[in-house]
Amino acid sequence: MRRLNLLLPSVLVLLFSIVLQCPGNLPPTVPKVLQQVVGNPTGGTYSWTASPTNRISFDNPSADIVQMAGFNPSTSVGDTMLTVNYTLNNQSATPATLTATSRIFKFLQQSGSIQVIPMNGPPKYGYTSYVYYSIYTSPGGQLLQPGFDGVSVYESVTLNSTNFPVSEVTGTGGTNSNSQIVDQLSVTADSPLPSE
Repeated sequence: MRRLNLLLPSVLVLLFSIVLQCPGNLPPTVPKVLQQVVGNPTGGTYSWTASPTNRISFDNPSADIVQMAGFNPSTSVGDTMLTVNYTLNNQSATPATLTATSRIFKFLQQSGSIQVIPMNGPPKYGYTSYVYYSIYTSPGGQLLQPGFDGVSVYESVTLNSTNFPVSEVTGTGGTNSNSQIVDQLSVTADSPLPSE
């Protein structure tokens, strides 16, 4: 008599960052969190879902590696259930599940002192200042922890008046490795700035 060993499929979560960030009132650039699962034995199919469905999306929900993005905020911490199903030869593994939180940027708070660096020329005259802001998120108004670098941030500046010619330059930046927004403000010229 021959004995057959049947290995039932299983799925293992390799990476899960619990918190997703969505930019709230910022332009529609949504940071993504990379996730991976491993099905055993290999060769099966995957299916990622989130419940409720209106908070988190997956770039390719039928792959083992997905990028998740939060597009609506959670109402409380851990209120979204992530599920990964794995199927091999018409047999399904026990689904892997985990809770997640989709956060939005709520407000900024200045962090530390403003650094002002004078430029006494030549060739340039003026000042450059750096202002660091910590990000607080909703739900709960929690401080965004370090490690969320590269989240796209756009700033718009309106110049009200000046007593010398100005070329305004603004653009998109990103959060640093401390999950802070760094605002660089510069006033430069090819000759000394007027004193009044």
